[in-house]
Amino acid sequence: MPNTSCQRYRAGVAAFLLIAGPWWAFGQTTVVEDFEGFNVTATILDPTTVGGSGWTRDGVGVSDWDVLENVPPINTVDLAFDGTPQYLVQRRSTSVTPKFSDENTDFAIPTIVEGSVSLEMNPAFVAGDAGDSFRMSLHDSGSGSNAMTIVFTQLDWPVGSSGDFRVLDQTNAVLAEGIIPNDPDTDNPTARDRWFRILVTLHGNGTYDVNVFDIGPVKDSAGVPRPYHDPARGEVLTLTGASLPVASVDTFRLTPGSTNGFGLQPTLIDNIIARDYFEFIEIDRIKPGAQISFPTQAGKIYQPQFSDDGSTWSNVGGLVPGDGTTQSVVASTTGAPEGREYRVLEF
Repeated sequence: MPNTSCQRYRAGVAAFLLIAGPWWAFGQTTVVEDFEGFNVTATILDPTTVGGSGWTRDGVGVSDWDVLENVPPINTVDLAFDGTPQYLVQRRSTSVTPKFSDENTDFAIPTIVEGSVSLEMNPAFVAGDAGDSFRMSLHDSGSGSNAMTIVFTQLDWPVGSSGDFRVLDQTNAVLAEGIIPNDPDTDNPTARDRWFRILVTLHGNGTYDVNVFDIGPVKDSAGVPRPYHDPARGEVLTLTGASLPVASVDTFRLTPGSTNGFGLQPTLIDNIIARDYFEFIEIDRIKPGAQISFPTQAGKIYQPQFSDDGSTWSNVGGLVPGDGTTQSVVASTTGAPEGREYRVLEF
């Protein structure tokens, strides 16, 4: 069971005072799927065939998604995001029938009313109208409804862009879109070989956010980023305060309709992390003028917040990617009551 520590600070007349020390929260669950627990003896494995894995699918025949093992020196590129041997890959290609994923592939997560789900994803190259290279949703098994669908598609490449992320509601209406610009070398398919982090945050008040970050190009087997790629570009899609159409979610779902284009590198997924709570970090200091300083870790994401009643929290600025240093944000104190509190969420 994970422990969560939180320090809140309340604004005083001339300074900021610590009013609550660390506390332990019970009944919280974090599920991490990094695909390293599978015994991939034949190099590739359908995870839904492994009892107790949390993976299921509703179709028959060949699976749409499989756990693959990175086998050097065959692979000159580190296909797993974090340098570990195994990751999830998409099987379907428009060059082989069926050309698109044709079933729901599900991973059981904690029942989340307030919390987050994140993952790293490297989308396949899908040109023109060949379809989407990635389709996922967070699903409520009780109602049988999806909370939202997140899509990566590459319409109009290379004229338009190297791809678009889109968030769709239950009627497939587009709620938000983030366009990924072309890399300098638009003639080379690997110029789109990049990792993205998708973060979905459920606030417990019937709303949710979606943030997508471009975290940079793949690395070779020696850990060196591939050449001719733009560096990490940061946040590429933001959706804030969307209405959640279900009471909670309990399933990470890879939905039908995604494809690997014309048999080039498949879509890759690593490190699915689901939490049914918010994790808070200790705030180092708050100076007069509401400068909030907090330590960060590389690879994690942070959201400073404030509250005037201790229950309703508002963001201070946008999400802050961690880099291993202490970072600071400045919160406006205009009209702030004496009892305003501050905290920092960690994803």
